[in-house]
Amino acid sequence: MKKYAIIDDSNLPALQINFTGHQPCPENFRVYLEDLTKAYENKPGFVAVFDAQNAPYPDLTCQKMMADWLKKNKEMIAEKCLGTAYIMEDEKLKAVLDVVLSMQSQPVPYRIFSNLQEAKIWTEHLIAKNQNKKTRFGAGLSILF
Repeated sequence: MKKYAIIDDSNLPALQINFTGHQPCPENFRVYLEDLTKAYENKPGFVAVFDAQNAPYPDLTCQKMMADWLKKNKEMIAEKCLGTAYIMEDEKLKAVLDVVLSMQSQPVPYRIFSNLQEAKIWTEHLIAKNQNKKTRFGAGLSILF
């Protein structure tokens, strides 16, 4: 089975989710959602960055699975995640995301970007804003991405 996405937590507080380009099916999408749950569970104060530039279009079954995952994990997402950045240029893929979010809303702020650099700026802003709430924020965001 080919992975649908790879989750990289090496640059926390930015949690990077990179789609591999492999077509989703119920089996690999279920594994993706399990991996996503594990990634969210023990990492408070992060921004999820979904790089969907290589993502194929998930069918309705997978879209429903994603909406169900958002609903089931709404409290965990709201508690752990500061926000979600989606990187996608494809209008059809944006429409797929709209369908998913119409089934279940995103419990944290989110934005859609056309490139990684735009997403990085927004991500750094959210992280700095969160850090400023806790303590005075210093340098160090240059390591993100």
